[in-house]
Amino acid sequence: MVPSAFVVLDEMPLTVNGKFDRKRLPAPDMTEQLVKQYEPPRTEVEHVLVGIWQDLLGVERVGRNDDFFELGGHSLLAVQLISRLRTRLGIEIPLRILFTKSILRDFAIEIIDTIPRNQSNLVAIRPEGITCPLFMIHPRGGQIDYVRALAPWLSNDRPLYGLHAIGLIEGETPIAVMEDIATRYLHEIRSIQKIGPYCLAGYSSGGMIAYEIANQLIKCGEQVLYLGLIDTPAGYNIENYLDDFNECVVFERELISSGIVTNPEEVKEINMLSAFNEFNILLNYVRSRQLIPQDLDQETVKRYLKVCYTTDKALQEYAPKPISVPITLYAASDENNSFDIAIGWESVMGGNLKVVPIDGDHRTILDRPNIEWLGKAISEALACVN
Repeated sequence: MVPSAFVVLDEMPLTVNGKFDRKRLPAPDMTEQLVKQYEPPRTEVEHVLVGIWQDLLGVERVGRNDDFFELGGHSLLAVQLISRLRTRLGIEIPLRILFTKSILRDFAIEIIDTIPRNQSNLVAIRPEGITCPLFMIHPRGGQIDYVRALAPWLSNDRPLYGLHAIGLIEGETPIAVMEDIATRYLHEIRSIQKIGPYCLAGYSSGGMIAYEIANQLIKCGEQVLYLGLIDTPAGYNIENYLDDFNECVVFERELISSGIVTNPEEVKEINMLSAFNEFNILLNYVRSRQLIPQDLDQETVKRYLKVCYTTDKALQEYAPKPISVPITLYAASDENNSFDIAIGWESVMGGNLKVVPIDGDHRTILDRPNIEWLGKAISEALACVN
C-alpha cells in the first residue's frame, strides 16, 4: 500500500523509558488534499481514464489532478486498470508506468506516448493541400477502399486521410465500444492535426464513428467545421445480434447479407456448413465457388469477421445524442425516399441537419456515376464551410 500522507518530524517521540511512543505522533495535515482544486478531464484519453477510475475505485468524481493511489487504488486495482485499457483501447500499457505517473493527467500523457506509431490505422490518401484535412472513417468491414475511390472527385486542394479499422492487422485487438473506437481514432487524427477546426466524414457505420469523434472533440473545446455522413442511419438494430463471437455464423451472415451469395443452392449449402461449425470446411467451399478472392488466407478472413462482429456490437450499444455540429447527410435516394430520406437523423438533430440525396442504393452510391456526384457534393459543402 502507498501512504496517503507523509509527516516530517524533527525527532521521534519517545516514552520516559526511551521507547517509540506512537500516541504522541502528530496527525497528518490533510488540508492540501482536501482543498485540491478539481479540474475536469480535457482530452479524450483523460475522459476514458476518468470513467475507468470511477468504476474501479467507487468514486463519484475524478479530476485530471487526482492520484490513483490517493483515491484508494492499490496493486490489484492497478492490474485491473491495465487490463481494461487493453480491452477498451487495444493497447498494452506497462504496469510500472502507473506507479511512476499515478496522477491522471500524467498517466494520460504516458498512454498517448505509448501507442506505437507502427500500429497507426491512419492512411494518407493525399497528404498535400492548403486547407484543413478531411478525415474519412471506414464502414463496417473496416476497409477504406471507398475513400480512394472518392479521392478523384474531391477538391484536390484539401489533404485527405482514411482510417481503417483496428483489428485487420495481425496482432491487433478490435475495439467493441463506440466511444473507445472514437477515442483511439481521434488520437490518430491529432497526430496529423493538433488543433481544430476539424473536418470529418464516414460511409455507412463509419459515419457513426465520425459522429462520436465530433462529440468528443466538442467536449474537449474543439471546433468541428464539417461532419458528413454518407448513407449512415441514426440507429442500428442488428437482426439476430450475437452475444458471443462465432466465426462460422458471422461468415455465413456476411456472405448472404452482403449479396456475395445469391444462388439458392449456394445459400442452402452455406447454411448447412455453418451449422456444422467447421470454419475450415466452410471457407474451402466458399473458395471453391470463387465467392471470395483466392489469395485471402484463413487468418485474414477471421480477423475481418471479428472486425465486422465488434463493429456490430459497438453500433448496437450506441445511441447518438444531439451535438452542436451541423450535419450533412448524403442519403441514397433509391432506398430512403419511400420512408425517411433523413434515415432517422431529423429526430436527433432537428434543424441542424442538411440532407443531400444521391442516386443509388446503399452500395451503388459508390459506383460511377453516383460517386462522382457524391464527391462533388462533399466538395461543395466543404467549400461553403471554409
